Amino acid sequence: MSAYEKFNKIIQIDPDNADAYYFLGTLYNFRHNPAMAIEYLKKARNADSQEADTHFRLAKAFHNVDMVANAMLEYKRTLEIKPAYTKAINEIGWIYYNKSDKKNAVAQWEKTLKINRNDRDAILNLAKAYNDLAWNALKSGKTKEAIKYWRRTITINPGNKAAKYYLGKYSSK
Repeated sequence: MSAYEKFNKIIQIDPDNADAYYFLGTLYNFRHNPAMAIEYLKKARNADSQEADTHFRLAKAFHNVDMVANAMLEYKRTLEIKPAYTKAINEIGWIYYNKSDKKNAVAQWEKTLKINRNDRDAILNLAKAYNDLAWNALKSGKTKEAIKYWRRTITINPGNKAAKYYLGKYSSK
């Protein structure tokens, strides 16, 4: 009997089993069937609304189909239950970033680093944002501002090749 069959059997026996709905939603996510993932994750959320992981998975499922407002609501619910859930904070950062709101995106990723200074996703996200901000500043003729952003990149991600290259190129000018 497959996991899918087992969880369906559990739901037949216990229609309010949040875990079975959650795992079915997760299976559908892995099978790249976002509509079914959303359906089962919503059932899991409705059966147990105090589970942060369920809200996060549901948010990711919404996010994967560009239902950004729904995703944001679920990420925020995740954080209401578990304020230090850094994956949700990072994803909120990406929502802001993709709306060209780099200031709020950076604030989210910096918040993650306050919780876990070694969070690899937040470090890489910030490095990308700082490099983008530096490049935009450079294109606008603001070399000193660009250098400031590249230095921030190096502070959080010392091995960042792009920031090192551009600092070497523009710091001496």
